[in-house]
This record gives sequence, C-alpha cells and structure tokens, in this order.
Amino acid sequence: MDDLPKEDLPKEASQEELQKEHHRLTGLFIEMCNTAAQESKNPGLVAAALMTSAANYCSYVSTGNAGYLSEAGIDDLTERFRSNLQVLQDIKKAEHEKAMAAAQAAEAIKKD
Repeated sequence: MDDLPKEDLPKEASQEELQKEHHRLTGLFIEMCNTAAQESKNPGLVAAALMTSAANYCSYVSTGNAGYLSEAGIDDLTERFRSNLQVLQDIKKAEHEKAMAAAQAAEAIKKD
C-alpha cells in the first residue's frame, strides 16, 4: 500500500482511510476468487486468471486503452508485485511463528 503512486490516491483521504479501503477491496477479491475456485474446482486456474486480470488492469491504469507498457513499465509493475508479495509473506511468517510459539507454550504448560 505504501508504494502506490501518490497521484493515484485521493488527496482528501487519510492514510488510515486508504488502508481500510485497501483491505476492503482485497477482501472482495479474495471472496470472489474463493467463489470462483469452488465453482471451477481449480484454484490454480483461478490464481492464473486473477494474475492475468491484475496485469491487464494495471496496464490499463498505467497506459489507458490505447497504450501498452514499455519494458521499464513492466519492470516497475513486476517490482511492485514482488514488494507486495514480500510484505504479505513476512506477515504470514510472523503470524505462523507467533502461533507456533503459543502452541509450544501451551504444550509446556500441559507438561508442568
């Protein structure tokens, strides 16, 4: 969220409001993908379709209907995706480690 271009963000919205909207929109996409995965019985295909759709929409947002991305534009969007993926994985790793520590603590208490 922090790497969004400032010119794309509404000037009147606070960072907190933008983050809430970002989470809301993310939830909508996840819900839609879960529904599609149940219908198609193929979550990998849904993931591929979502990535294609995201690439298509990001290209449109960057260039409009008449344009296409240069190599530098492709590199920029690729780096943004990588950065967002890394942030998400860091959060998931921290949550996993916290859950494992809690489980180990609970197990240690049972042994005492």
